[in-house]
Amino acid sequence: KERYNIYSCTKLITCTAALMLLEKDMIRLDDAVHEYLPEFKHMKKMTDGTIENVKNTMTLRHLFTMTAGLTYNVDSENIKRGIAETGGLMPTREAMKYIACDPLSFEPGSSWLYSLCHDVLGAVIEVASGRRFGEFVKENIFDPAGMKRSTFLLPEEELPEISAQYRYDSKSGQYDLCSPETQICKFGSAYESGG
Repeated sequence: KERYNIYSCTKLITCTAALMLLEKDMIRLDDAVHEYLPEFKHMKKMTDGTIENVKNTMTLRHLFTMTAGLTYNVDSENIKRGIAETGGLMPTREAMKYIACDPLSFEPGSSWLYSLCHDVLGAVIEVASGRRFGEFVKENIFDPAGMKRSTFLLPEEELPEISAQYRYDSKSGQYDLCSPETQICKFGSAYESGG
């Protein structure tokens, strides 16, 4: 049986998991992100090439709605540093310490940008539930739904089971076959991307 990546469809699963915690009153939409992930307390933003302090507190609502000011800059120097410093593991919760170092692109709540918001929400789920993100989803969503082969971290020995994937190269106008390991938002072997 072939396996396949569902990429951003994981966002629905992440939000469902977070809503389960909301129903149990373990999190609230207007909670500050830094209540769960302290590294998000003193955020900066980039405005016209200048770094400034943000005025608005980033909340869980901002993470749900992609209005936190985060980006999809997966090649940032801070993320590369995190990969190096964690020996290529980059566990989800640990990764937040590096993601939070990058300046936001706007004040939280003032605009919208498709971004790493749901990855950060996955880390909030870890902290609020006291379980690894993937374990929480497996126990509360995948197992009850009978999704026995779904996971956020496919073991290395099962990577060959991933179906062929292609990426369009706009320069050549061709579709290139990617290796099964190709995932631009998987920062490390222990990183469970909520988005």
